[in-house]
Amino acid sequence: MTEAKLTNYFLCRWYYAKGMETDEVYVFVCYDSREDGRARFTPHTSFDDPTCPPDAPERESIEIRAYAFWQNDANGHKHVE
Repeated sequence: MTEAKLTNYFLCRWYYAKGMETDEVYVFVCYDSREDGRARFTPHTSFDDPTCPPDAPERESIEIRAYAFWQNDANGHKHVE
């Protein structure tokens, strides 16, 4: 197993989805191969919420990964393979 080491950078934005319902989802990009200055990786984690009542039902989550590959033509248009 590889150990990831993260550093809190002042320009990073952190989000917390409080009070999500069972019909809501949170979708984010975990990796982008482009090297044009945008974020290429998205770390994510869980934590113990001290404000959660002790008798609250446990949260459940599912992680699904999908990969998309495309190539740009001479005009910069994307073509899905």
